Amino acid sequence: MIKRLLLALFLGLIVIGIGMVRAEGKRRITYMDEVVPADEATYLPEIISSAIESINYTPEKGQPPTAPPYRRDVHSKAHGCVRAELR
Repeated sequence: MIKRLLLALFLGLIVIGIGMVRAEGKRRITYMDEVVPADEATYLPEIISSAIESINYTPEKGQPPTAPPYRRDVHSKAHGCVRAELR
């Protein structure tokens, strides 16, 4: 009984796998080209200065921060470096 059930499950998985491979083969490959606006260069200095300002921002001593700390805008990392002494 269990052997038949396992065989049926195995054959079902094979049939599903074959169906997935066939469906994937029918997909069209498309390429997305980057479109650069003609006036892109006019925005670059503003973007660069904004990024530098947010990275270098430090509040005056004794004053609460007026801006949140700089965070990566994309591809943030979920790890960091820590110096510690465990006892």
